[in-house]
Amino acid sequence: MYNKKYFTPFLMMLLVSTNIFSNVYDNRFFPLYKRPYTKKEDMYSRAGGSFFAMAGDCAQGEHDEEILIPGIFGCYNQEKIGYGLTLQGKPNPLRDELKSVNLPWDIDQKINAQGFSFVYDQHIWEYFYAGASLFFMRAHSNFSFFFDKPESGLKVSESELSDLRDSMWKMHKLIGITSHNFNEIGFGDMDLYLRVGNIWDYFYRIRRIDAGISLGFLLPTGKQRCLNIPSSLSFGGNGHFGMYGQLDAEFQVKEDMKLLLMFRASKRFSKTKQRRVPIAGEHPLFGTLIAPVSVDPGITLVFSPQFWWENLRQGFGLRLGYTLVYHRCDEWTDCRSAEAKTDIPANLSAIRGNSAWESDYINASAYYDFYDDTQERDFAPIVSITWDWPSFILRGKKAPKIHRISLGVDVIF
Repeated sequence: MYNKKYFTPFLMMLLVSTNIFSNVYDNRFFPLYKRPYTKKEDMYSRAGGSFFAMAGDCAQGEHDEEILIPGIFGCYNQEKIGYGLTLQGKPNPLRDELKSVNLPWDIDQKINAQGFSFVYDQHIWEYFYAGASLFFMRAHSNFSFFFDKPESGLKVSESELSDLRDSMWKMHKLIGITSHNFNEIGFGDMDLYLRVGNIWDYFYRIRRIDAGISLGFLLPTGKQRCLNIPSSLSFGGNGHFGMYGQLDAEFQVKEDMKLLLMFRASKRFSKTKQRRVPIAGEHPLFGTLIAPVSVDPGITLVFSPQFWWENLRQGFGLRLGYTLVYHRCDEWTDCRSAEAKTDIPANLSAIRGNSAWESDYINASAYYDFYDDTQERDFAPIVSITWDWPSFILRGKKAPKIHRISLGVDVIF
């Protein structure tokens, strides 16, 4: 059997590394999905680490079209930013003859991230389990701007385009934007959960059923978006504390075939802080007004079936899964004084409408279980490689297409 004296130093090594994978399903940009695991006889706990890398440069629009990632929040128009500055009594860098001209720009965003994660699931006593997960990540995101000549209907020379670009940089400086290049390292949100479950052997015609219900807590330990860097990304729920309820079940239909089902509903709680808001129809990430706003995130629903095919060769197996995520609209409330809201009304309706999103992913894994080739081994890890592919087969709306590859090591004990 597994010798626990070798497990303790291994676990300590993972914990001390500070590179530790979160069970976060409500992040719009990163597929931070927890790797499922299947229990062995009399071995119900798991500790594991995983290196992962993610990348993407496009998104799914509202009508199944492929769009640039910033387009999920709306269109960028330089003329509207200038008008927003005018409403606040600030100078508009555009020349007078251009202040009422349609000046659209396309924004190309590229996202990549690498990190290391840790997950721990502990069997406490018979029906009770507890677990924790966290990740540490380096993320890079940058914006590139391209003037949309066809949409504008203008014949713009290179010198005129250079003038437009110069005035755009001046506008961004006036509204407090310091960079379009985001490069950050830090932790993500922490997930803590309690689970009540049971295992039934030879229930009807199913060899084994492992089912339970979980209550989880999402602690806002992750990096948050930066107001002055519109390309910035949060490493979790952007500072919002959250909770979730989860139902999961594993059915061993044959000796080497298993079906896992998971359904989850999660909710982040409202929080008031300074945020960018549009006042003249400008792109929300470039809102010309910074004001206190209360955001009450919508509920997130997750459904994920997973199929395991074990021992194709001794210890080698495959897993094919599907993860469907639906996030309802967030509620934004302007918390300024009544006088301030009258003087400069904020336009929050577009932000509310664009805050709902849907995505689905194919989760494909190959793994090797070193424990399967012997019944007694001091250290028997399970190594796996997983590809999370944004399929958007059934659902996909206003969500980036981010691919993730991960290499993981799990120990079941």
